[in-house]
Amino acid sequence: MTQDNTVHQHRLFINKKEIEAQSKGTLDISGNGRINRLSITVDDIDLQHDSLFNQEIEFYLGENNEDALPIFRGFVKRFTPNEQNVRIEALDVRSLLTGKDGIKITSILTFCSLGVNLFTNP
Repeated sequence: MTQDNTVHQHRLFINKKEIEAQSKGTLDISGNGRINRLSITVDDIDLQHDSLFNQEIEFYLGENNEDALPIFRGFVKRFTPNEQNVRIEALDVRSLLTGKDGIKITSILTFCSLGVNLFTNP
């Protein structure tokens, strides 16, 4: 995989609220089914007072394109405040299905044990 260092105007939203402070970071899209990762540093120390863990985060490339889809959509998994900024690390939405924070799927097993077939049309 090649790595391109580029500079773009971008837009960042956390929990549907646009973060207008200066920010910089990296977006890791590894491919091969791996979870995508966004690491971004926001120059707004007031974010440290917000409850950011597991909040939805969207990252858009292009400042003026209102109809664009986000290049990254996921959830905040870690944030580290310091005296000047807040560093945020997020994983894409597929992280809900894997790892220790994944959703436990037990209801499907319950339905199957009752003999209900979930995959046929009536």
